Amino acid sequence: EASKDGKNWIEIDREENDENLHQNRFHVFETKTNVTAKYIRLTQIGANWNENSHLTFACIELFGTINYDD
Repeated sequence: EASKDGKNWIEIDREENDENLHQNRFHVFETKTNVTAKYIRLTQIGANWNENSHLTFACIELFGTINYDD
């Protein structure tokens, strides 16, 4: 999800039942919606591949353009 103000959020992508989300995988996801945002958040919307609610990242990178005028 992305937000300009940290209060109003827009879902920019959703990944469900994708084997690339399984542990020990590397994958690049492109968002389905392009927005201008100051804040990004990730929300786990269900159980993971191990049927629990743990959300773990070994590494995460976000790509985009930084605009310092805002």
